[in-house]
Amino acid sequence: MSLRYVRAYLSEIDFPPQAHVLEIGCGTGVVTRILAQWPGVAQAMGADPSAVFIAKARALAQGIPNLFFQEGDGRT
Repeated sequence: MSLRYVRAYLSEIDFPPQAHVLEIGCGTGVVTRILAQWPGVAQAMGADPSAVFIAKARALAQGIPNLFFQEGDGRT
């Protein structure tokens, strides 16, 4: 995945002010980390069923205060 393409894709989304964004199937949180730092996004959360991916996502998210990860599959 090219980060340039992700940023181009996200730039087409009109997020409301102070948006709370949820990414289901976030893996290690690459896109969720970008979202947490996106203009107008107040909070970003990533969910993934893999405990290993969530652990890695949390480790990579150090220092981003509005970013959270939760183990789950989106059904609950």
